[in-house]
Amino acid sequence: MNQTLKHNNGPTPANPKLSIICVAYNPGLRAKTTLDSIAKLSYSNFEVILIDNCSDSESLKIYEQYKSLINVYLSEPDAGIYDAMNKGIERACGDWIWFMNMGDSFAEANIVEKIFAKVKDVKIKVIVGDTLVENGSLKFIKRFYPSIEKNFQFGILHLNHQSVLVHHEVFKQVGKFEANKYPIRADMHHLTKTYFRYHANAFFHVEQVLAVYQEDGVSSHTANLLRMYDEDIKMQVEFYTAYQIPALWLKKWYSYLKVKGLKKMQTNAQLYKLYRRFKYYFKTQIEEQV
Repeated sequence: MNQTLKHNNGPTPANPKLSIICVAYNPGLRAKTTLDSIAKLSYSNFEVILIDNCSDSESLKIYEQYKSLINVYLSEPDAGIYDAMNKGIERACGDWIWFMNMGDSFAEANIVEKIFAKVKDVKIKVIVGDTLVENGSLKFIKRFYPSIEKNFQFGILHLNHQSVLVHHEVFKQVGKFEANKYPIRADMHHLTKTYFRYHANAFFHVEQVLAVYQEDGVSSHTANLLRMYDEDIKMQVEFYTAYQIPALWLKKWYSYLKVKGLKKMQTNAQLYKLYRRFKYYFKTQIEEQV
């Protein structure tokens, strides 16, 4: 069912409308995990937009179980995850937009109320939260820094989009995801561009876990590591001056060795666990979960 409603362009209401956008391609039981999580939300003023890339019959059967929950459903070929997200943005009617990948879930049933209880300033355009990451038996919390500038790495704003809410006005003023230019890093590119459009005061960190993220998506695959660094360099060229670019090129060449090492490391659970701890020690604050 497709619907078109006008956005609320006035002051932020007491219970703003939330657009939850899910994109999918043959998610199978992962769809049940996410849709169950949405169904359990205690907040009522939300819509669910499901953009599906012609998934298999198993996935369609699961969608059918949640048809009363899904407000907008579109099934057609897309050019990747960010192309699908853009289709969701075009159909979103909420004041805030939250992207939730299939397999991921909300941290708590009342998480939306907790967020909006803390965000009162109408100047806030991006709400940032922490993320519980699950990678097989390894679970840890990525706690991002309240000072948004500290979350920059090589000049790029690194956050998990599953724990980020974006006001609909951002997509009007900054534009949608550049899916063709950044097929893997379009979310980080958009967040970085948003930062330079609005600056740090438009970001608000709620300092609590917002979502549970399954770390097995496109950007988590070892095979995509070099492509990610290529896109990082594109962003560096776009946002910064030339003298900062060589550092990223060095990082890219280092990544060739890293890719080979990771493939071997992933066969040893304890060694891979140690690597993840080391990696996130430098990238963000980390708390391992038992």
